Amino acid sequence: MRDSKYYTCKFCFEQFVPTRRVVQKYCSNSCRSKAYHHRKNNQDRIQQENDRLQNATNDQKFDKTDAAVSTNPTKIKVEKLSAAGVGNATLGSLAADGLKALVTKEADKALTKGDIRKIVAEIKGRYHLVLNANPLPDGRKPYFDMETSQVVYRFYWSK
Repeated sequence: MRDSKYYTCKFCFEQFVPTRRVVQKYCSNSCRSKAYHHRKNNQDRIQQENDRLQNATNDQKFDKTDAAVSTNPTKIKVEKLSAAGVGNATLGSLAADGLKALVTKEADKALTKGDIRKIVAEIKGRYHLVLNANPLPDGRKPYFDMETSQVVYRFYWSK
């Protein structure tokens, strides 16, 4: 083995100066632990696949002549697009939306663009009726003028 000044990390493939020649394979402790976890996860996946294949072969039945039915794994049948499936999906979606509309309170429903436009038009008005102030004895009601920031008393206000 040729001993060079720089080693290449077996996990991140960066060059580093080793502190323990020949023995050191990784540039840092974090690369060493990441490599271990990476190896462990790969081994776990391989073991799970082997177990799954083992269970699949054990579940296959043998006929009376002691011959294996089939050693090849069978393909899973995938559902194809059909009118009945589309109809069922549509009915399920409509039922869920209808139930959601029935259960949701009016106060919790989302605002529409029309509702927002109505609120903005109401706020943008110059005069707003002051509800917590009493009208004058002659019947004039208090309105707040948004431009002058003062209270104005009028009999009525046309919009």
